[in-house]
Amino acid sequence: QNSAKWKEERSLRITASNAYQLYTYYKTDPCKPKDWKRKVTKLILPDDLTTPAIEHGRKCESKAINVYSDATGKTVSRCGLVVPPNVPWIGCSPDGLIIEEKKIVEIKCPLAGK
Repeated sequence: QNSAKWKEERSLRITASNAYQLYTYYKTDPCKPKDWKRKVTKLILPDDLTTPAIEHGRKCESKAINVYSDATGKTVSRCGLVVPPNVPWIGCSPDGLIIEEKKIVEIKCPLAGK
């Protein structure tokens, strides 16, 4: 994740993150006028975002996956962008897959929880 190819392929699709951002943008205050053009432009052409919290998450993600795997006995396979063949215009980038259970793994490593 985060390679030039990953960013390019991700930019061509509706992702889980984008769908959630659009949903919460609308739901925050449904009566307030929205600048949809600006919002969609930021999703299509995002700034490279790096914050201490994001860096912390990236740094701790592998360790957290190992802890989860050890605690549950499940094998977590790392992956990049997952694109369903029957709907190639959507995608997601989970932190891992539990293939035998057909489940995705999404790790959260909050900075406040160091």
